[in-house]
Amino acid sequence: MTLSEFAQRDGGSQLAIIHERGVPVGHRDQGPYEVRLYQVDAFYAEIFFRKHDRSIWKVGGFDHPVLLQPYLDQIDIRSLWPPGE
Repeated sequence: MTLSEFAQRDGGSQLAIIHERGVPVGHRDQGPYEVRLYQVDAFYAEIFFRKHDRSIWKVGGFDHPVLLQPYLDQIDIRSLWPPGE
């Protein structure tokens, strides 16, 4: 599935695609929302949940790597190096 095909679907279909094919990648807080990131084929999808009641506010997708920036600080790469380096 392409990002364009995903974007043409309604919200319920997008959620089903994320549930069936998405791989959880990360999460972040953005004001009143908790955002969950998934990789779906060659693009990323985000689900925005309202913090106060956990309802879904928005579902969206993107494929530009710069939009991953808010998630990059969560990745711990220290375990990739041998001890003492």
